[in-house]
Amino acid sequence: MKYRWLHISDLHSLSGIKTEIMRMALLSELEENIPYSFILVTGDLSDKNQGYSEAKELILKISQKLSLTQDK
Repeated sequence: MKYRWLHISDLHSLSGIKTEIMRMALLSELEENIPYSFILVTGDLSDKNQGYSEAKELILKISQKLSLTQDK
């Protein structure tokens, strides 16, 4: 069995237009027709222990775009 995983890292939940542009670019670059098995998230999810909800929201958007359940 083959697995295909998407690795994303250092989501730092910083605010600002540049961060939003990069997140939107990531979502638009993901191919919905490529079957991913898992998303591997490493590195920092927040900046100075703040903003976890923004990181969670992005991960959920990616999961939905790739039709993956939260456990994947």
